[in-house]
Amino acid sequence: MFLILSGRIRQQVLKTEIDLRDGTILPAMTISIGMAQARSVATPGGLLAVAAALCRAKKNGRNTLSE
Repeated sequence: MFLILSGRIRQQVLKTEIDLRDGTILPAMTISIGMAQARSVATPGGLLAVAAALCRAKKNGRNTLSE
């Protein structure tokens, strides 16, 4: 489920164009996603797991997913 949901979010971010008031269109954005189960986030260890997942995603490069 995580990979499906985060993959959809990632694709939508890639498709989103940002038009500035002066007519400039910014290049496509990328997103790195780290995710954990809601039950585990309620504890300090759970928050560390989420932070570690995000760090792994960022370390693996732009536009990545990590559990």
